[in-house]
Amino acid sequence: MWGAPRPGGSALPSRFLGVWERIALEVDGALADPGRAVWLESGAGFVDLRVGDGPDCPAGRAGSTSWDGTNLRWSLDIDSHAPAGRYRAVERGRVGFDGDDLIEEGTGADGSLTAYRARWRRLRGVGGPWAPNLVAEGPDGLAVRIGMHTGVVVDRGPRGGGVTGAYCRWDGLVWRVEITVGADPADLPMLEPGAVLPPGWRWRPTPALP
Repeated sequence: MWGAPRPGGSALPSRFLGVWERIALEVDGALADPGRAVWLESGAGFVDLRVGDGPDCPAGRAGSTSWDGTNLRWSLDIDSHAPAGRYRAVERGRVGFDGDDLIEEGTGADGSLTAYRARWRRLRGVGGPWAPNLVAEGPDGLAVRIGMHTGVVVDRGPRGGGVTGAYCRWDGLVWRVEITVGADPADLPMLEPGAVLPPGWRWRPTPALP
């Protein structure tokens, strides 16, 4: 099941919920290009989209997140860097906070010993306990809407299209596409409260935003 929690971690504390943008990256102690990376964390599923010249870009990932008291665990149901059909990997990162920024540290998810340190900053426009926190899962993808932000990742591999995804921000009038990964995202679902979902998609329960 897309975004379904897995054993080995507890429910995600509310301080991690929201929309995060990576603003700095170090690899083996040296500054690296962070690219443009946006991580939407709903507590019931996540979407992570990355483009630019960062060492892990481009990428489209989706799944679930848990917390063991020291590390965040990302269980990947979709990962554009993984061979088709070989998802379900689990990545871990030690996390802490520097002011309002989230600091993530760890080693290469590919099993290498390459150390990294990433700084993530919460984006505005999330809202509060009455803002939309929506997750929908489909037969081949996951979509997350948090406040004025939406991200969706779909694996079109069975149809020969690979992983595609988009991150969009509401500017007060229309949704603006800011990140795209893979093929044209025009037919990806943008979540609205009470919207009719595409065939085969369904809503998932989500916690209130802090």
